[in-house]
Amino acid sequence: MLIGLREALDYAVAHRIAIAAINVPFFEGLTAVIRAAEQVGVPVILQHAQVHEGVMAIEDIGPAMRALAERSPGAFVLHVDHAEDIEYVQRGFDVGFNSAMFDGSHLRFEENVARTAEVVALAGERGFGVEGELGVMTGNENGDPSQ
Repeated sequence: MLIGLREALDYAVAHRIAIAAINVPFFEGLTAVIRAAEQVGVPVILQHAQVHEGVMAIEDIGPAMRALAERSPGAFVLHVDHAEDIEYVQRGFDVGFNSAMFDGSHLRFEENVARTAEVVALAGERGFGVEGELGVMTGNENGDPSQ
């Protein structure tokens, strides 16, 4: 079943646990994570990061993620991870994601805050959750710590 980010986080707080957020840019990984989540019985955040577009387009994996999450007895959030532009967040929402992380860490802080606020407004219209990366962390989603 599909749940919202707030619902997943509330579950984590109530049960004093962490919620796994796992990037699943290919179908086999997606089905494995769903099966594991069903076995443990806790919500999981299924993610697709913009950097994974070279592996699988969000328009291809997103509908599969949504269909499998909706028919599963497990609880899943569908999260656009490390979106570097607002258009990518919109693409994710258009194919069924219900949460997003905007990563404007490469921008000046003021611009990052302004763009993150735009994503919050876009998500808020739909009742979706948002995460923002307002500071700078080393590395990136492809595992290269030099970037």
